[in-house]
Amino acid sequence: MKSVTQIEFTVLGTPRPQGSMKQLRHRISGEFVSMPDNLKTKPWKQEVARTALWERVPRLTGPLAVKLQFFFAKPKSRPKSWTEPAVKPDLDKLIRAIFDSVKGICWNDDAQVVAVAAEKAYGLPERVVVEIQEILK
Repeated sequence: MKSVTQIEFTVLGTPRPQGSMKQLRHRISGEFVSMPDNLKTKPWKQEVARTALWERVPRLTGPLAVKLQFFFAKPKSRPKSWTEPAVKPDLDKLIRAIFDSVKGICWNDDAQVVAVAAEKAYGLPERVVVEIQEILK
């Protein structure tokens, strides 16, 4: 793969997963309403989008390879032998939150992503490092 354009930016803060939607019945109208099950996701997604806009990243239109590195604070309750955060949040939901945040800023549609590499690790400050490469085969 030959790289054409590369974007890289870091978003400080605790990475939040894109949760599922839950259905609730409105107590007055009786209609079903969809709500996210994680209310902390919206501010996180706004921060990711704000950072991408602040960095003035170009909107890429070709096929993309994405690399994401999520860093979390290591809880004091974790044994020293645990060097990786093999606990929630799920990596796929963390990825989904980033993809939803940068749609329309870094790319037009998630379908442009043809390769993804992602990892969770312990490290301070808590953050996500986003690398996006437009590729030419």
